Amino acid sequence: MAVQTMKEIRLIVSDVDGTLVNNKKKITPGTMAAVTKAQAAGIRFAIASGRAWGEMDEILTTLPMVEDFICSNGALVVHYHEGKETTLFRESFSREQTRAILMALKDVDVYTEAYSGSHIYGEEACVSHFSDYVSDTIAPLIMATRQMVPHMVDYVLEKQLPIEKVQIFYGTEGKNQQAKRLVEEIGMFTVIESSEGNLEFVLPQISKGRAVKALADSMGITAAQVMTIGDSNNDLSMLTYAGTSFAMASGEDTAKQAAKYITASNEEDGVAQAIYTVLARQGK
Repeated sequence: MAVQTMKEIRLIVSDVDGTLVNNKKKITPGTMAAVTKAQAAGIRFAIASGRAWGEMDEILTTLPMVEDFICSNGALVVHYHEGKETTLFRESFSREQTRAILMALKDVDVYTEAYSGSHIYGEEACVSHFSDYVSDTIAPLIMATRQMVPHMVDYVLEKQLPIEKVQIFYGTEGKNQQAKRLVEEIGMFTVIESSEGNLEFVLPQISKGRAVKALADSMGITAAQVMTIGDSNNDLSMLTYAGTSFAMASGEDTAKQAAKYITASNEEDGVAQAIYTVLARQGK
């Protein structure tokens, strides 16, 4: 992996699924060791994920030194220190936007879920035939982290929940195209294809790159001092923002084109290899 000119890195931001964790959704000992070494060298390590804040428990346990979490593709930024969480940034749909997208998706045979802070709400009726929408690999994580409610649309609107992101799992390509077309017709959302089998919908101004920049600004550092690592379409904005960026060898071609360097796959501790490359370059 040839690394040419790099500014001294002060902040490393990593995606989670397909990047920080392996295909079993686990952080390996090798990756833990690399993150620990980076932090010991004075480099801050942060998370940027499409996941909700409530899906970060394993990361909090495995990497307790990590305190900065960009969630819901940049719509929510949380700082977590000594058991106390502080919301640094949050941008939610308006009630009208929430109603418009959820009502549109209600007419499509997909599993729809709504992200609100640390909670993700899903449709209880879908559980009995969950395999129609969700792969066996990710189904256990979803069932463990979602709050299934009857009549999810009515529940979200009646409770006036602030929604940062809506996500669907569609099962078939025809349903994917139908859902995408209906949401694009509304004209108020960005459609993100972050992984096979699901679509994510956020406000147009929301991105991981914007959130990473905000975090860098709060530290008083420039993009040249930031390193990002990702694998998918929802990582493109932060891969292009950072002065140093790595795409996973197992990632999407779009991510590889956006990143400045390629590291190994998420099954080969690619995040750890990228971190050690930078530490070696900086003599740490």
